[in-house]
Amino acid sequence: MKKLALTLATSLMGASTILVATSCEQPGVLCTCGRGDFAAVYTYVEGPAECGNLTSEILGMNAYSFEKDGPNTGSMADWNRGAVAIGSERIGWLIDRGAASMVSDPNLAHKLYTVGDFPKQPTNDFCAVPQMRMPDAEIDMPAIPAIPDDPMTMDVDESRPAVEATHYVYKWSNLEYLVRPDAIGTQLRGDLEYTRNGCTAKYRVKGVYPARNCESRTTPGQPDKELCFPVAQPDKGIFEGSGISPDFPVDCVEFDPGSPSGAKRFYCMLTKDVPAFR
Repeated sequence: MKKLALTLATSLMGASTILVATSCEQPGVLCTCGRGDFAAVYTYVEGPAECGNLTSEILGMNAYSFEKDGPNTGSMADWNRGAVAIGSERIGWLIDRGAASMVSDPNLAHKLYTVGDFPKQPTNDFCAVPQMRMPDAEIDMPAIPAIPDDPMTMDVDESRPAVEATHYVYKWSNLEYLVRPDAIGTQLRGDLEYTRNGCTAKYRVKGVYPARNCESRTTPGQPDKELCFPVAQPDKGIFEGSGISPDFPVDCVEFDPGSPSGAKRFYCMLTKDVPAFR
């Protein structure tokens, strides 16, 4: 009887081992990216010197899957087909500023974002988007008049300066999103051909998600690297973490202003080339 029990136990252990080995097989990661704002820095590559002053900005991203039976059918997602939409802070700001003065781009075909297709799964930890499927992100905004201050609100200055006519074109290529179990679409690299009022320059870009402002809360106008820390530090008056992976090497760096007349600002940024890890 003891021998039978021992044999049965051994058999069950073997079966259990087989089941565990089978159930632990991990499916491949699908291509995606962080949904929201990336902090991005640009490295000038070539073009007229006067066009080479773009250094950084916030980029909006969204990843989505196609519907199996076509757009707006309400059908299940097709996990074999994904896409990414990318928009720029500069174009978004110009649209908002124009709306405040009831001015808009007369060309309705222009889009503030563009879209490219993802492969199903990454290759060597990267999901490549060599070319965008939609036309380039573009805006051709007429001159925007100044907004005067409202004399009825003595304690608030609502005035806003005029903005010259501005034509932006963002042509993205060779985008690569880092997608692996410890960094699911939260770093990117690629190329940008940037045009402002007919002046074109080429840049390399790297970005990190999520974008986190790190301007000091006690000394405005100065960076505070502690705000890039991934978790809260209540003893330092920081009650929420940055949300950036603790495995990413980041520092608090100066960013381009969010508007033509805006003040300098600071964001957490990768200190190494993508893929960037400590």
